[in-house]
Amino acid sequence: MRQMQMFGLVIMALTFIASALLYGSVPERMASHWDLDGQANGYVGKVFGLFLVPIIALVIFLFMVALPGLDPLRRNYDAFINEYDVLCTGIAAFLCYLHALTLAYNIGYQFDLIRLLAPAFGVMLFGLGMIMKKVKRNWFVGIRTPWTISSDKVWDRTHAICGSMFMADGVVAFIGIVLPVIGLLLAIAIAVAIAVFGIIFSYLEYSKEQPPSIKKARA
Repeated sequence: MRQMQMFGLVIMALTFIASALLYGSVPERMASHWDLDGQANGYVGKVFGLFLVPIIALVIFLFMVALPGLDPLRRNYDAFINEYDVLCTGIAAFLCYLHALTLAYNIGYQFDLIRLLAPAFGVMLFGLGMIMKKVKRNWFVGIRTPWTISSDKVWDRTHAICGSMFMADGVVAFIGIVLPVIGLLLAIAIAVAIAVFGIIFSYLEYSKEQPPSIKKARA
């Protein structure tokens, strides 16, 4: 495994260890879900509360590590393999961060979970934008529409502009440190809008590449 992948495994191993060490310190029913005001409104048994998220993070990580080998365009991963490793590890680290907040809350620390979620969400969005600028055409990662999958040029143009947008959205997410609910909802809304924009933009870019004869036939 590559260095960044090993780093991801270390993060998850530490998360499992922390959960095991805190087994006797958390309540039998652990808070596991919060509303937008940061108030716990969902609970699970301590075994699930301690180990479900780390297991999910590990499964997602291993699945993503295996994906390039399943992709018909696997050779394209060579051009962005370092960024792909960062993506795999980043998603796992984000889930482990959420789990760490859950553990801290359940052993008695008081804090605004939504406020602490904002910087992690912002970093994730900003990092995603940076990675999108490097990603090459593949079947699993990025804005995958019929038009981006069909053209390297459309893929690159779409991911260049949407990557910049996601980086900007990551900065917006930091508003959540001051205005937790507004910042979080605004960042999510912008992320959805970027995804929709990517679909439309890729179609328009692909249409520009079509020969005049095809355009006339469609008309």
